[in-house]
Amino acid sequence: MYASVAFPAISCGVYRYPLEQAAAIAVRETIAYTKTIQSIEEIIFACLSREVHDPHAGALVSTAAGTP
Repeated sequence: MYASVAFPAISCGVYRYPLEQAAAIAVRETIAYTKTIQSIEEIIFACLSREVHDPHAGALVSTAAGTP
């Protein structure tokens, strides 16, 4: 069985939630979710611009390096 989860940058547009904080939360919570659901094979962060992508990429690198 193939399972994926997509996570959009919630509230980062019109509501102006801080991108770095949103990215850190998204990465942290997505990783926590995958620890409870073992069938996840693909995670998609829906970043529709470079402005949204870069903080998410940074959060993923920080997480992989073990830094908050």
